[in-house]
Amino acid sequence: MSLLHHFILSDILCETFVIISVLILEL
Repeated sequence: MSLLHHFILSDILCETFVIISVLILEL
């Protein structure tokens, strides 16, 4: 259960990083 929660959290962080990278490229 803890591992699953960690995996979900890292997936959210990864998506957030991708969104930020796209925003930077747009600038």
